[in-house]
Amino acid sequence: MLLVLLILLSACSSQPPAEISQQTALPATVSPSLPPAPSSEATIEATVEATTEVTAAPDATDEPLGTMLPLITETVTLAQPQPLQNTEIVDRPLRNLRALTDGSRKYKLALWSPDADWIAATPQDGPGLDAINVSSGEVRAIVTDTFVLEPVWLDATTLLVHRVAEDGDQLVQVTLTEQGTETDPLVTNAPPLRAVSTGGSVWAFSTAEQLFVLNQPTRQDIPLPLPALITAPSPQTEDGLTVAINPVVTNLESVTTLLVHITGPRAGDRATITPLSSADEGLWLPRWSRDGSKLALTSIEGRIFSSTPDGNERYNLGPGDLPAWSPDGTRLAYAGTSAGLEFLDRDIHIVDWRGKEARLRLTDANEEQFFTSPSWSPDGTQIACVEIDDGKIYVGTLPAR
Repeated sequence: MLLVLLILLSACSSQPPAEISQQTALPATVSPSLPPAPSSEATIEATVEATTEVTAAPDATDEPLGTMLPLITETVTLAQPQPLQNTEIVDRPLRNLRALTDGSRKYKLALWSPDADWIAATPQDGPGLDAINVSSGEVRAIVTDTFVLEPVWLDATTLLVHRVAEDGDQLVQVTLTEQGTETDPLVTNAPPLRAVSTGGSVWAFSTAEQLFVLNQPTRQDIPLPLPALITAPSPQTEDGLTVAINPVVTNLESVTTLLVHITGPRAGDRATITPLSSADEGLWLPRWSRDGSKLALTSIEGRIFSSTPDGNERYNLGPGDLPAWSPDGTRLAYAGTSAGLEFLDRDIHIVDWRGKEARLRLTDANEEQFFTSPSWSPDGTQIACVEIDDGKIYVGTLPAR
């Protein structure tokens, strides 16, 4: 994940990232309270201005692109994030914690399929992408010759893979079968792409000039004059298509999260932009719950926030990184306290989405361990994570609630 963000930022800004403040390390042998966050009773007025005057991007697909949509902006009042509700940390180790891989190939990311016993994993030290079966331990090399930015599961056994190559970026659909893998190129010889993501049947990605939203059931390609660092389509599409984005900024301190909602008879008549954070909050990296009712955001200072899409409920969940929603959308697993690239707590935790219950610390890292990249099993009973120092993927069963 760190490599992905560095690539994105270096490609999109000529200025260095904003200075990140340091957080206090949490002792590994006690159950401390988290440090409080600044609070205010004031509401936040957020407005987004957009224009339809753009330079056309190169054709990134083999099919003609749709008509550029007008952007309609909204001014909303965002609720001030509620401060930490419960700062207690309780040690509740994962049961039956085991190494799924042997360390011969070191990984940095583990992403569990939403409906199967497969984990997609990217290596620490070079190109490639593997799929690892949790039940059998089988390892399949899906990509070996190019770097892969963070893969995306489309369904139980199908991945959307963003390959970065010298002759142009590619989007490839890879399906795991009993015999091996089946590959279907979707976009080839494209200009550099950013922030490839999917939510249900909606895909999104950005070039340097435009944001593209692809509605797969209708094969409708919707270009928008809104280049983005990060995209995150909502899983729900009944009333149109919604994509949470972080638009390109010249200074990370001014980063915002916007909701781009595309509506119409064919979900393509107009696009309405609604802010989910203001420029002075520094909230980005949106992640939707599976039912589309909530989002998790991470601040540039290393805190996790949760929010409803309308901005009426927003909660400061305290220090953390890489939040991952439970399948039922009630809890978040996250990696320990971080500030920029300095990871100060080396464990995996769980917090409820409003932060009202004591959070659970699931691992007990020693001085040579650093657990990160938490990911939930489809039934929500297990957690997979990566231990960076030995490069192994670990799987354990959650303690009873």
